[in-house]
Amino acid sequence: MPRTYAIISILSAVAGTAMFCGCGEQTRPGSEPLLAASKSAFDKEDYSKVVEKTTEFLVDNERSALADEAHYYRGRARYRLGDLAGAAADMDKAIAATRDKGLRSSAAIVHGDVAFARGDWAAAEKWYRHALSGLDEAHKPADYAKLQLGCAMQRLGQWEAADAQFDRVIFLFPGSPEAVAAADNIRATAWTVVAGLYDQRPAAQIAADALAAKALSATVSPRLRQGRLAFAVQVGTFPRHDDAAAMLQKVRAISPDACVMETK
Repeated sequence: MPRTYAIISILSAVAGTAMFCGCGEQTRPGSEPLLAASKSAFDKEDYSKVVEKTTEFLVDNERSALADEAHYYRGRARYRLGDLAGAAADMDKAIAATRDKGLRSSAAIVHGDVAFARGDWAAAEKWYRHALSGLDEAHKPADYAKLQLGCAMQRLGQWEAADAQFDRVIFLFPGSPEAVAAADNIRATAWTVVAGLYDQRPAAQIAADALAAKALSATVSPRLRQGRLAFAVQVGTFPRHDDAAAMLQKVRAISPDACVMETK
Protein backbone atom coordinates (compact mmCIF):
# COMPACT_ATOMS: atom_id res chain seq x y z
CA MET A 1 0.00 0.00 0.00
CA PRO A 2 1.47 3.40 -0.92
CA ARG A 3 2.41 5.71 1.90
CA THR A 4 0.98 9.22 2.11
CA TYR A 5 2.15 11.79 -0.40
CA ALA A 6 3.58 14.03 2.29
CA ILE A 7 5.93 11.32 3.46
CA ILE A 8 7.12 9.98 0.15
CA SER A 9 7.49 13.24 -1.67
CA ILE A 10 10.88 14.83 -1.62
CA LEU A 11 11.65 18.37 -2.73
CA SER A 12 10.16 18.99 -6.18
CA ALA A 13 11.54 21.71 -8.47
CA VAL A 14 13.19 23.47 -5.56
CA ALA A 15 15.32 25.83 -7.53
CA GLY A 16 14.34 25.59 -11.17
CA THR A 17 17.16 26.80 -13.39
CA ALA A 18 18.13 29.82 -11.30
CA MET A 19 21.83 30.47 -10.78
CA PHE A 20 22.84 30.82 -7.16
CA CYS A 21 25.30 33.46 -6.11
CA GLY A 22 27.00 33.35 -2.75
CA CYS A 23 29.60 35.67 -1.34
CA GLY A 24 33.22 35.28 -0.36
CA GLU A 25 36.61 34.56 -1.86
CA GLN A 26 37.33 33.53 -5.42
CA THR A 27 36.94 29.88 -6.27
CA ARG A 28 40.28 28.10 -6.45
CA PRO A 29 41.31 27.58 -10.10
CA GLY A 30 40.37 24.15 -11.42
CA SER A 31 37.68 23.56 -8.79
CA GLU A 32 34.56 24.51 -10.71
CA PRO A 33 34.45 21.25 -12.71
CA LEU A 34 33.97 19.45 -9.39
CA LEU A 35 30.81 21.42 -8.73
CA ALA A 36 29.61 20.85 -12.29
CA ALA A 37 30.22 17.12 -11.87
CA SER A 38 28.22 17.10 -8.65
CA LYS A 39 25.24 18.71 -10.37
CA SER A 40 25.44 16.21 -13.20
CA ALA A 41 25.57 13.37 -10.68
CA PHE A 42 22.52 14.78 -8.90
CA ASP A 43 20.55 14.79 -12.14
CA LYS A 44 21.52 11.12 -12.56
CA GLU A 45 20.46 10.38 -8.95
CA ASP A 46 24.01 9.30 -8.09
CA TYR A 47 23.84 10.89 -4.65
CA SER A 48 26.97 9.27 -3.25
CA LYS A 49 28.96 10.86 -6.07
CA VAL A 50 27.33 14.22 -5.35
CA VAL A 51 28.56 14.03 -1.75
CA GLU A 52 32.02 12.96 -2.91
CA LYS A 53 32.43 15.77 -5.47
CA THR A 54 30.97 18.57 -3.37
CA THR A 55 33.07 17.53 -0.37
CA GLU A 56 36.17 17.59 -2.56
CA PHE A 57 35.16 21.03 -3.82
CA LEU A 58 34.61 22.40 -0.32
CA VAL A 59 38.03 21.29 0.95
CA ASP A 60 39.61 24.21 -0.94
CA ASN A 61 36.59 26.45 -1.42
CA GLU A 62 34.72 26.61 1.88
CA ARG A 63 34.92 30.42 1.87
CA SER A 64 34.36 30.86 -1.86
CA ALA A 65 31.42 32.47 -3.64
CA LEU A 66 30.16 29.03 -4.68
CA ALA A 67 30.30 27.37 -1.27
CA ASP A 68 26.61 28.05 -0.70
CA GLU A 69 25.70 26.12 -3.83
CA ALA A 70 28.03 23.24 -2.95
CA HIS A 71 26.50 22.90 0.52
CA TYR A 72 23.03 23.07 -0.97
CA TYR A 73 23.60 20.23 -3.40
CA ARG A 74 25.49 18.15 -0.88
CA GLY A 75 22.67 18.64 1.61
CA ARG A 76 20.05 17.55 -0.91
CA ALA A 77 22.10 14.47 -1.74
CA ARG A 78 22.56 13.64 1.93
CA TYR A 79 18.82 13.94 2.44
CA ARG A 80 18.19 11.48 -0.38
CA LEU A 81 20.72 9.11 1.21
CA GLY A 82 18.94 9.32 4.57
CA ASP A 83 21.62 11.37 6.32
CA LEU A 84 19.24 13.82 7.98
CA ALA A 85 21.80 15.37 10.33
CA GLY A 86 24.23 15.94 7.47
CA ALA A 87 21.52 17.44 5.29
CA ALA A 88 20.48 19.88 8.04
CA ALA A 89 24.10 20.90 8.68
CA ASP A 90 24.66 21.63 4.99
CA MET A 91 21.48 23.66 4.72
CA ASP A 92 22.53 25.73 7.75
CA LYS A 93 25.82 26.52 6.00
CA ALA A 94 24.13 27.26 2.68
CA ILE A 95 21.70 29.69 4.31
CA ALA A 96 24.47 31.40 6.29
CA ALA A 97 26.69 31.80 3.22
CA THR A 98 24.25 32.83 0.52
CA ARG A 99 22.89 36.14 -0.65
CA ASP A 100 20.54 34.38 -3.05
CA LYS A 101 16.90 34.54 -2.00
CA GLY A 102 15.93 31.50 -4.04
CA LEU A 103 18.65 29.30 -2.59
CA ARG A 104 17.76 30.41 0.93
CA SER A 105 14.11 29.44 0.43
CA SER A 106 15.03 26.16 -1.24
CA ALA A 107 17.38 25.29 1.62
CA ALA A 108 14.61 26.09 4.09
CA ILE A 109 12.35 23.61 2.28
CA VAL A 110 14.96 20.89 2.70
CA HIS A 111 15.20 21.83 6.39
CA GLY A 112 11.43 21.40 6.58
CA ASP A 113 11.66 18.00 4.92
CA VAL A 114 14.33 16.93 7.41
CA ALA A 115 12.14 18.02 10.34
CA PHE A 116 9.15 16.24 8.78
CA ALA A 117 11.12 13.03 8.40
CA ARG A 118 12.12 13.28 12.06
CA GLY A 119 8.53 13.79 13.16
CA ASP A 120 9.26 17.28 14.47
CA TRP A 121 6.11 18.90 13.13
CA ALA A 122 6.64 22.28 14.82
CA ALA A 123 10.09 22.65 13.27
CA ALA A 124 8.74 21.56 9.90
CA GLU A 125 6.04 24.23 10.10
CA LYS A 126 8.64 26.86 10.97
CA TRP A 127 10.92 25.98 8.06
CA TYR A 128 8.17 25.76 5.43
CA ARG A 129 6.88 29.16 6.57
CA HIS A 130 10.41 30.53 6.34
CA ALA A 131 10.71 29.19 2.80
CA LEU A 132 7.38 30.66 1.72
CA SER A 133 8.34 34.10 3.04
CA GLY A 134 10.86 34.31 0.21
CA LEU A 135 8.81 32.72 -2.56
CA ASP A 136 6.19 33.86 -5.05
CA GLU A 137 3.22 31.74 -3.99
CA ALA A 138 2.04 31.37 -7.57
CA HIS A 139 5.20 29.62 -8.75
CA LYS A 140 7.13 26.48 -7.88
CA PRO A 141 8.34 25.45 -5.37
CA ALA A 142 5.66 27.28 -3.36
CA ASP A 143 3.17 24.54 -4.27
CA TYR A 144 5.31 21.92 -2.55
CA ALA A 145 6.10 24.15 0.44
CA LYS A 146 2.41 24.98 0.98
CA LEU A 147 1.40 21.33 0.67
CA GLN A 148 4.01 20.27 3.21
CA LEU A 149 3.13 23.16 5.51
CA GLY A 150 -0.48 22.01 5.48
CA CYS A 151 0.56 18.44 6.25
CA ALA A 152 2.70 19.61 9.18
CA MET A 153 -0.21 21.68 10.49
CA GLN A 154 -2.50 18.65 10.37
CA ARG A 155 -0.05 16.73 12.52
CA LEU A 156 -0.17 19.59 15.01
CA GLY A 157 -3.98 19.46 15.05
CA GLN A 158 -4.34 22.75 13.13
CA TRP A 159 -6.94 21.36 10.75
CA GLU A 160 -8.54 24.60 9.52
CA ALA A 161 -5.19 26.31 9.03
CA ALA A 162 -4.02 23.30 7.05
CA ASP A 163 -7.10 23.53 4.80
CA ALA A 164 -6.21 27.15 4.00
CA GLN A 165 -2.84 25.99 2.64
CA PHE A 166 -4.39 23.13 0.67
CA ASP A 167 -7.02 25.45 -0.81
CA ARG A 168 -4.29 27.74 -2.14
CA VAL A 169 -2.40 24.85 -3.72
CA ILE A 170 -5.56 23.61 -5.44
CA PHE A 171 -6.44 27.10 -6.65
CA LEU A 172 -2.98 28.17 -7.81
CA PHE A 173 -1.76 24.86 -9.29
CA PRO A 174 -4.85 23.09 -10.68
CA GLY A 175 -4.25 19.55 -11.86
CA SER A 176 -0.71 19.34 -10.49
CA PRO A 177 0.46 16.39 -8.36
CA GLU A 178 0.60 18.76 -5.39
CA ALA A 179 -2.99 19.87 -6.00
CA VAL A 180 -4.15 16.25 -6.22
CA ALA A 181 -2.40 15.49 -2.92
CA ALA A 182 -3.92 18.59 -1.32
CA ALA A 183 -7.38 17.47 -2.43
CA ASP A 184 -6.75 14.08 -0.82
CA ASN A 185 -5.88 15.70 2.51
CA ILE A 186 -8.26 18.65 2.65
CA ARG A 187 -11.22 18.85 5.06
CA ALA A 188 -9.80 16.14 7.31
CA THR A 189 -10.59 16.38 11.02
CA ALA A 190 -8.73 13.49 12.67
CA TRP A 191 -6.18 10.71 12.26
CA THR A 192 -6.76 7.03 11.71
CA VAL A 193 -4.67 3.91 11.15
CA VAL A 194 -5.23 2.54 7.64
CA ALA A 195 -4.51 -1.17 7.50
CA GLY A 196 -5.07 -1.34 3.75
CA LEU A 197 -6.49 0.39 0.69
CA TYR A 198 -8.57 -1.68 -1.72
CA ASP A 199 -10.17 -1.10 -5.11
CA GLN A 200 -13.29 -3.05 -4.16
CA ARG A 201 -15.39 -2.83 -0.99
CA PRO A 202 -15.83 -6.62 -0.55
CA ALA A 203 -12.04 -7.12 -0.38
CA ALA A 204 -11.78 -4.30 2.15
CA GLN A 205 -14.53 -5.87 4.28
CA ILE A 206 -12.70 -9.20 4.34
CA ALA A 207 -9.61 -7.41 5.63
CA ALA A 208 -11.64 -5.55 8.25
CA ASP A 209 -13.21 -8.81 9.44
CA ALA A 210 -9.73 -10.35 9.77
CA LEU A 211 -8.69 -7.48 12.05
CA ALA A 212 -11.87 -7.85 14.09
CA ALA A 213 -10.98 -11.49 14.64
CA LYS A 214 -7.76 -10.22 16.25
CA ALA A 215 -9.70 -7.90 18.60
CA LEU A 216 -9.04 -4.78 16.51
CA SER A 217 -12.27 -3.05 15.55
CA ALA A 218 -12.03 -1.83 11.96
CA THR A 219 -14.36 -0.01 9.58
CA VAL A 220 -14.42 0.34 5.81
CA SER A 221 -14.46 3.91 4.54
CA PRO A 222 -14.48 5.14 0.91
CA ARG A 223 -11.90 7.80 0.15
CA LEU A 224 -10.31 9.49 -2.82
CA ARG A 225 -6.58 8.91 -3.20
CA GLN A 226 -4.82 10.64 -6.08
CA GLY A 227 -8.17 11.21 -7.75
CA ARG A 228 -9.30 7.57 -7.55
CA LEU A 229 -11.92 5.97 -5.33
CA ALA A 230 -10.54 3.43 -2.88
CA PHE A 231 -11.85 1.66 0.20
CA ALA A 232 -9.78 2.10 3.33
CA VAL A 233 -9.74 -0.34 6.23
CA GLN A 234 -9.49 2.01 9.21
CA VAL A 235 -8.78 1.36 12.87
CA GLY A 236 -9.91 4.12 15.24
CA THR A 237 -10.00 7.91 15.01
CA PHE A 238 -7.58 10.09 16.96
CA PRO A 239 -7.32 13.87 17.37
CA ARG A 240 -3.53 13.68 17.73
CA HIS A 241 -1.09 12.13 15.30
CA ASP A 242 0.97 10.71 18.18
CA ASP A 243 -2.05 8.74 19.47
CA ALA A 244 -2.61 7.23 16.03
CA ALA A 245 1.09 6.36 15.80
CA ALA A 246 0.79 4.42 19.07
CA MET A 247 -2.09 2.35 17.64
CA LEU A 248 -0.12 1.84 14.43
CA GLN A 249 2.31 -0.49 16.18
CA LYS A 250 -0.53 -2.82 17.18
CA VAL A 251 -2.06 -2.84 13.71
CA ARG A 252 1.28 -3.51 12.01
CA ALA A 253 1.61 -6.72 14.01
CA ILE A 254 -1.24 -7.97 11.80
CA SER A 255 -0.97 -5.74 8.71
CA PRO A 256 2.72 -4.82 8.21
CA ASP A 257 1.96 -2.17 5.55
CA ALA A 258 -0.43 -0.20 7.77
CA CYS A 259 0.15 3.55 8.06
CA VAL A 260 -1.32 6.63 9.70
CA MET A 261 -3.55 8.79 7.49
CA GLU A 262 -5.91 11.68 7.93
CA THR A 263 -9.65 10.97 7.91
CA LYS A 264 -12.74 13.07 7.29
